[in-house]
Amino acid sequence: MGLERDAEIIAGIVTGRDPSFRGVAPEQVVAGLDGVHAAVKAEDRDGLLFAAMRLLALPANGHTRLIPNGTAQVLPLRFVGLGQDFWLTAAPTALDRFRDRRLLSVNGRPVEVILSCWNRFLAGTPQRCRVLAGLMLAWPEALARAGLKPEDHLFYDLADEEGAVETFGLPAAGHVSAEALYPVHESGFLDPSHDDYGIAGAGLVACRPLDHAVWHLRIATLSEVPASAFAQAADTVLTQATRPLVVDLRGNPGGNFLSALGLVDALADGWRGDHCAILTDKFTFSAAIVVAALLKTRLSGEVRIVGEEMGDGPRFFAEGGTVLLPATGATLRYSTAWHDWETGRPDATTPPEIADQLVAAGWLLPDETVTAAPARLRAGEDTVLARALSFARGGP
Repeated sequence: MGLERDAEIIAGIVTGRDPSFRGVAPEQVVAGLDGVHAAVKAEDRDGLLFAAMRLLALPANGHTRLIPNGTAQVLPLRFVGLGQDFWLTAAPTALDRFRDRRLLSVNGRPVEVILSCWNRFLAGTPQRCRVLAGLMLAWPEALARAGLKPEDHLFYDLADEEGAVETFGLPAAGHVSAEALYPVHESGFLDPSHDDYGIAGAGLVACRPLDHAVWHLRIATLSEVPASAFAQAADTVLTQATRPLVVDLRGNPGGNFLSALGLVDALADGWRGDHCAILTDKFTFSAAIVVAALLKTRLSGEVRIVGEEMGDGPRFFAEGGTVLLPATGATLRYSTAWHDWETGRPDATTPPEIADQLVAAGWLLPDETVTAAPARLRAGEDTVLARALSFARGGP
């Protein structure tokens, strides 16, 4: 099947299905579609991927984007954005000593300069763009679009904890499926298969006491979590309803926030603690943002958001679905419904079941910005959780 079919699918969604494009100037959409068609005419598969990424990034809506993870070939390196930096968290055994070091540059070009070249390809807020940029840093085709034009090797400069800089190089041809190192629902974990913030042996939603004084409620995802898991977590918290509470939404890529309403209702009605900390980072996205908004506005006591700014603002287009582009193998994510958790106002695209839950939660920025470096996390030093516990116990 030719690239023409991919272009038809893209055009149909952009011009008639996704309301986030209503805020984009028509001439920009036309120019974006021209780029897609030019790549098809040139039979340039990679050119089509990047033209589609550029087009779908125009609404600056993180839910509307081209997802190349299932088709891109990358170097066997995993880069994760924590705080303002990118860190190498997985690599071949021969490069083990570079693990958990901070990335400074690629082929001599500083990371921030590279990121500025990718702004036109990455969808959503600056935080969301930094989520998506991890894959791009290991994708030779993406680095070429940042002007690096590697010929034989890509050279990565990294700094250790003391600031010492060392370089390694790899052949520039990508040869590992991106999806193995960069899941579509990117959570920012050091190892993409392991929840760095989870409770050992527990499921996707779990609760434990910390120091027998604070509840740590971890919600790793809102996708395919049974109602019984949320009910059990609520029951656990309410056995000691006056204990301080830490709700950990770090790395939660979202799902269906309606599935967690029973938990929110139970905590709003029954929890009577004085302090609650909600932990977030740039990988807290979509329905997880909604849960943060509901808890922030509905819980009694003082509620603070601790960690990083989330992967989107409180106003976004979501719902929708995904379509596989048959020729390139990429996935197109589109949106259909407006969410406004800043002012609580629906529009004509907001489904009634969502409109009924809207609250005016404001900007939902962190009250305290705290980040953790990978090496500290591996050593069991979770500085974000430690700061939240200090607040939950009544500290400043």
